[in-house]
Amino acid sequence: MGKFVETLVVRFDAIDQRFDRIELRLDEHDKRFDRIETRLDAIETRLGEHDKRFDQIDAHFNSIEAQLDKHSKRFDAIDRRFDAIKADLVDHDKRFDKLEARLIRHDKRFEKLYERFDNLDVSIAGIRTQVAYNSAQLHEFGIQVHVVRDEAPPKRKRKAAI
Repeated sequence: MGKFVETLVVRFDAIDQRFDRIELRLDEHDKRFDRIETRLDAIETRLGEHDKRFDQIDAHFNSIEAQLDKHSKRFDAIDRRFDAIKADLVDHDKRFDKLEARLIRHDKRFEKLYERFDNLDVSIAGIRTQVAYNSAQLHEFGIQVHVVRDEAPPKRKRKAAI
């Protein structure tokens, strides 16, 4: 039994050494897993921070989107006002064209009236000349009439018919 037991002891020692090596390897794996868990915890912490940051960014984007919606509504209102102004401008342009046509007609009428006025002015100048001539003639005739009256016999009075 002696040799058998020695063989068994040697084998058990070999198995114990193998188990010790396995335990060492398992301890190394445990340390490695601990490091991995530590890294994973750090990563999870960072992911939590990133999630918070993404939530903040998402909230910021939502506020920007709300502002963009407000601006879009304002721009739509401005576009509607601009379209109304353009329509008014077209109406005013049509009215301006009508007024311009009326102004052209009035200008032509004014030119005709101005021509008539010039003609009247020339006629009046001619009439004034004629009146001055006639006045001179009348004055001369008046002097002759006075001279003749002075020489004429006095008028007779008429008898009243009874």
